[in-house]
Parts: sequence; structure tokens; C-alpha cells
Amino acid sequence: MLGDKVLLISRGGNTNKESLARLLGPFGLQLEVAEGGREALRRLGHQVFPLVLLELGSSPQGSLGLLAKILKRWPDLTVLVIAEEGNTAAQALRKGAFGSMSQPLRRSELEIWFWRALERSRLLSENAALRQENYRDDLTSAHNRRYLDRILEEELERSRRYGHPFSILFLDLDHLRFVNDAYGHLAGSRVLIEVADVIRKNLRRVDQVFRFGGDEFVATLPETERRGAYRVASRLRRAIKEHPFLVEEGKEVSLTASIGIATYPEDGDNGEGLLRRADEAMYRVKETTRDGVAARKG
Repeated sequence: MLGDKVLLISRGGNTNKESLARLLGPFGLQLEVAEGGREALRRLGHQVFPLVLLELGSSPQGSLGLLAKILKRWPDLTVLVIAEEGNTAAQALRKGAFGSMSQPLRRSELEIWFWRALERSRLLSENAALRQENYRDDLTSAHNRRYLDRILEEELERSRRYGHPFSILFLDLDHLRFVNDAYGHLAGSRVLIEVADVIRKNLRRVDQVFRFGGDEFVATLPETERRGAYRVASRLRRAIKEHPFLVEEGKEVSLTASIGIATYPEDGDNGEGLLRRADEAMYRVKETTRDGVAARKG
């Protein structure tokens, strides 16, 4: 767990943040603080936390509502609630909290709950990794098309429920066949592995990359509107263009990519429609300049 961060959601409680940060140190954990529910939801949408601490604070009912919203969106998240003396945490446990601690926080209690929570997070991660082995592309280790269908359904359901945007990128390499012709298909396969790595390095942790087939990739961008998706696509285009491929094989090959964007809800309300729109936008780039980014016309 070294280097992981714990999110404290401050809701008007009196948690000593400096003391809590010191207590997290021996676990290899760093403390981040979100002041209020809106900031908490934003951070949870952009970063993976093995553990979240939620103050019930002076307004427990509002905090319980936030807890319910968080666990609906991220049901496997491990959340510990911190209750003021006299406040009951029973409702939080019924709503899905992993456990509760009372103020003032005691080191012995913290250590017990931290170890239990981190062990749960570890087991969940291992189980998820085992499940995802069935959803990996054998060559690139990106997710495969079968898993893409599942993720699109889940992300669109979440976007519909909360009214949030969701975007996808459809990426196709330009002239990969020239690499195959010049250096052989093994070199072409090595390029695909490197491309998947380049894409992953230029996405957030909550984004995912899929090999759609051949030299085509799809990236999913939760909580991202069209303008944000365009920025991500432009960054990917530049990263691929500037990356020297096959250096370890004693060569230095340059490649470019054509990328199409589609965004929920304006480009479609289902996975098939979004893929079709992004694919159409990508082909407009292919038929004109290549090495570019496009979204739906209009």
C-alpha cells in the first residue's frame, strides 16, 4: 500500500488532521482532505483511494446522505465514519459503512480499523485482478472488447443516474502496415504493446484503455465533457507522435494516430451509438489529414 492516499471528508467535525496524518505514516499512507461533499465526489471521480474517512460532524443526516451517494457510485469503496461523542454510527453501518470510530480518535482503535480496512481493500483488488484476467487482451494487456461492452453499460448507467457527462475516444494508428512490411509482424505487435503503454501513461487512473481490434483502441473517460475529451485526445495524439517506437530493437520508428471523440448525452445514449459516433469522427480524420482529432459535426 506504500504511496497510497487516504481521503478524509471533512463535514464540520473536530478531527485533528495533523495527528491523523502522523498516524497514517507507519502504514505508508498519506492524508488528503476534501472539504465538503462536492469536493469529495470530485476527488473520488478522479483518483482511487483504498480508504475513505467520513466525518459525521455536526450534521449527521447530511453526512449519511453523502455516504449513501458515495456507495451507490462506488459500492466497493471502504468507508470508515468518524462520529462525535454522543452521535450514533448505527445508521452509517446500515447504509454500508465498513466501520465507525468515535471522537476523540484513539491510536489503538485506529490501528485495528486501518488494518481491517486495508486488508479488505487488498482482497477486493486481488479479486478484481483475477476477474479482469478474463478481460485482458493477450498481446497488449489492455482490456478487451468484451470488457468494453460491460464498462460502457456501467458508465452510462452512472452518467444517466447522476446527470454527468461521459466520453470515449476511438483511436486508430496511421500506416501501421508500413511497419509490418518493413520490419515484420513481430515488430508490428511490439508497436501495439508500446502504444497501449503510451495511452495508459496519458490517462487518469479512473480512465481505461481497450484494444478494440487490430490497431484500434478505445479509451473511456468518466466525468468528462467533450471539451475535456478533446484535450485528452490531443495529448494522446502528441504523445504517440513524439514517442520513438522499437528503440529496444535497435530501430526508431515514428507513428501517428487518428482519434475520434463521442460524448454522452449529445452523441448518443447507449454504448453502440457512442462507439459509432466516435468511429465516424475518427474516419473523418483518416480521410483528410490523419494525425488529428475530431468530434461529431455540428
